[in-house]
Amino acid sequence: ENNEKVAVKVQHRRVYKNSRTDINTMEFLVKVADKIFPEFKLMWLVEEVKKNLPQELDFILEAKNADRLAEMFKHLKFLKVPKMYYEYSTPRLLTMEFCEGEHIDDIDFMIKNNIDRHDVCRKMGRLYSEMIFLNGYLHSDPHPGNVLVNKKENGEVEIVLLDHGLYLDIDDRFRGLYADLWLALLAPDPDKLR
Repeated sequence: ENNEKVAVKVQHRRVYKNSRTDINTMEFLVKVADKIFPEFKLMWLVEEVKKNLPQELDFILEAKNADRLAEMFKHLKFLKVPKMYYEYSTPRLLTMEFCEGEHIDDIDFMIKNNIDRHDVCRKMGRLYSEMIFLNGYLHSDPHPGNVLVNKKENGEVEIVLLDHGLYLDIDDRFRGLYADLWLALLAPDPDKLR
């Protein structure tokens, strides 16, 4: 309507059916591996995939995850989460705001645009620390293709977080234990590391 540039994510029609076949194949192979190598106990992996894959394939859920994250981190002025357009989206088609930027591992782009890599690392560290330790809501697919870096017109560095299909809710107990682990690693306390 207003000539706004958007990004559209389309799920191929065979993806869902193929994912069921992949899960069944994986389950069969893991059962065989469990018989040969019972000490490895890999069935947990199959259960995780069974639980998470349908969530990753639901683009409406992905949009809701993005909105939740954007609201949760609106205080981080460096973070950009694309706006979702529900009226132009379905479980297999996601329409969102197009965000400028290059992959976070594109060092040449950062050098060319005078983007401080240490600043980018600090921002990512802050974002993920808050996700893990404060909010307990973790973006679970942070590879370089899902994280863009951009320099805004005002010169500020912006981190764009994409692909909100899979999040992990981290309970307070795990967050506390994980914090204790980091404190023990940073303070070298051999008793706490045990």
